[in-house]
Amino acid sequence: MQNLLTVSKKPRKKFRCPINMSEKNNSQTIIFTLVKNLTTVLDVGCASGELGIALDKMKSCKVYGIDNSIRHIATARSCGSYEEVFNINLDENYGKMLDDYNEFFDCIIIGDTLQHLKNPQLVLGKLKKLLKEDGCMLISVPNFAHASIKGDLLNNDCTSCRDNDFINMQPMKIFTCKNLPSFLSDINLRIDNLKFTYKNLAGIKNTKTYSKLPDNIINYIFHNPHSFVKQYILKVQKSDLTTNDVFEINKEIFAQSENDIKKSYLYKETYHDSKHKIDLIKRHNFLIFLNSCIIKKKRLS
Repeated sequence: MQNLLTVSKKPRKKFRCPINMSEKNNSQTIIFTLVKNLTTVLDVGCASGELGIALDKMKSCKVYGIDNSIRHIATARSCGSYEEVFNINLDENYGKMLDDYNEFFDCIIIGDTLQHLKNPQLVLGKLKKLLKEDGCMLISVPNFAHASIKGDLLNNDCTSCRDNDFINMQPMKIFTCKNLPSFLSDINLRIDNLKFTYKNLAGIKNTKTYSKLPDNIINYIFHNPHSFVKQYILKVQKSDLTTNDVFEINKEIFAQSENDIKKSYLYKETYHDSKHKIDLIKRHNFLIFLNSCIIKKKRLS
């Protein structure tokens, strides 16, 4: 089958973990901490295999990978930590080979991949069949409602949507705290745990975009904790409840998440860093306004 290739495991090479485990504001580090020792894991979008190496070497997991890049597959294969690596285009029908892995995995990792798929719900529905009854999915997705994107869109700009380091490819599906509960409940996936990574209000840019906005709009953006969330990291599990019941559970977890965000020291650091920038912007805006009033008064006199 042309779009499906199994790459066998090679002898192990000397290992040095490229993931900085001391970096707490990192989705891979967070996902790593949520995976249990000695489990069987499917790493979807495994890329060069950094996470798979860490899980193999540090948690003795049995790791399988999926990717659609021949270069990534070759690199992941050479690290020797994957039992098998599948070359699969998730936007296409990936055939029957993975049917042999139904209810096989304890954990399926899907890191920053769903937003690039044409039909992410359909893909999740297929992958869900590969989970054991008590298995879980660990999913990270970018937050489209980050402050930098809100600011740009209010200025009729989409630079952050295109250039942002966590939303930088097409096609792209949009995920926010508002649509994720129903997105998951529609395929009966219940949120069991919700974590975050953070980025200050500038995103990857400077804060000039905010200087064009009125102070009340800046305050509205700034005082929403989700404006500083870079990624949502979700631990989800299959559920026998009705879709509506699962939706209510998922919605409640997101409703409670604002307090969880505010408690995080990473959020506090991001918030104070951004507050300093906002104060400078407001001071700058006030001086511009004051100067315009002086000029106007001179003209009238």
